[in-house]
Amino acid sequence: MFDEITLLTFVISSVLITLTPGPDNLFTLTQGATYGKKAGVMTALGLATGNLVHTLWIILGFSLILKSNIFLFSAFKVIGCAYLFYLAYQNFKTRKTSFEFKEQVAEHSLLKLYFKGIFLNVINPKVAVFFLTYLPGYVNPETGSINLQIFILGVIFTIQVVIVFGTLAFFAGFFGEKLKQSPKITQYLSIISSLIFIMLGINLLSLTQG
Repeated sequence: MFDEITLLTFVISSVLITLTPGPDNLFTLTQGATYGKKAGVMTALGLATGNLVHTLWIILGFSLILKSNIFLFSAFKVIGCAYLFYLAYQNFKTRKTSFEFKEQVAEHSLLKLYFKGIFLNVINPKVAVFFLTYLPGYVNPETGSINLQIFILGVIFTIQVVIVFGTLAFFAGFFGEKLKQSPKITQYLSIISSLIFIMLGINLLSLTQG
């Protein structure tokens, strides 16, 4: 279905795209540094899973509707921005709390972070538009089902995101846990996280359909 050169090109370009500084990897680094390695990795898994949702949206045609419908595009932006501002408020409000997440973080909290990652990825209309233009570029209608090829490419993209984001989250969590031995630094990390969430929200709100 795919020749070796096409797959290799896709994987390399996908890794480079994933490593490019952007909202998702910045959010992963922030969660890892603030809450620890496990929390960062679970957030990374959630963000990666969101890519599968975008892949399915392409197959079902929703991404094309999102790209062409200004109202729907704007609604996604506003909801995502509001949620990011909410996260900023929550982080700032609990900045003086002694975080005991780290390695003994509760299972339900990890699950919450996982779904938070999915939501933040899915609610970003720019990711939907990116997938709509990126994945079909590696599809060859003459070699099999277009939808199957898109699904396979989406899975491959998701796997490399898990590896890249998971690695970033692990090291961010490792260094974050070292820094958080000081209560003062814990507060600073929370404030920085809040500012990053606000920045991401403003960036999301400024997106255009083009």
